[in-house]
Amino acid sequence: NIFAIEDEISLAIANRLRVQLNGGTAPPLSARKAVDPRAHDFYLRGLPLIAARGPGLREAVADFQQAVAIDPDYAQAWAALAEAQILLPHYFLAPREAAFASGEAAARRALAIDPDTAAADVALAMMYRVQWKWNEADAAFQRALKIAPGDAEAADQYGQFLLAEGRLGEALTQIDHAQRLDPLSGIIGATRTNVLT
Repeated sequence: NIFAIEDEISLAIANRLRVQLNGGTAPPLSARKAVDPRAHDFYLRGLPLIAARGPGLREAVADFQQAVAIDPDYAQAWAALAEAQILLPHYFLAPREAAFASGEAAARRALAIDPDTAAADVALAMMYRVQWKWNEADAAFQRALKIAPGDAEAADQYGQFLLAEGRLGEALTQIDHAQRLDPLSGIIGATRTNVLT
């Protein structure tokens, strides 16, 4: 069966790329739970909105909420929801306490489903940074970067954390790494400008 052979080859290539991108620690794609395509569609709709920040974050939250309503076991959607909710107060779109409580609950849900959901650790670390819980933030960023060393958002957020701690050289190294991973990101470019000024 030609289609079975094509699927086998595609899976082998995808697994190999995944191992290379994640430093050799990724489980095979075949071990991952299938995601409902409707949920994935809402997740994909929310990603550019969260990347752009600003007022679109409310719509991103709504998209990620739709995704997890359709597929309650979609860890990546829970993690994206956590990050979007934790970002809301930064743009004066929600009260901090409520947004952080919702964001933390979503991040914990993602980690309960899949402990290797790096984006959930990033969301928690972002919250800890604002709460001045430096050790917890650093530990969460370290976990995220170990799981997903090629995640530009994790590298950028960690760079912002290092900047807040006054570790300018390390911050610039992380942000330069993030910029190499995602050279078109306006947010990462703005972070780099903040470090250099």
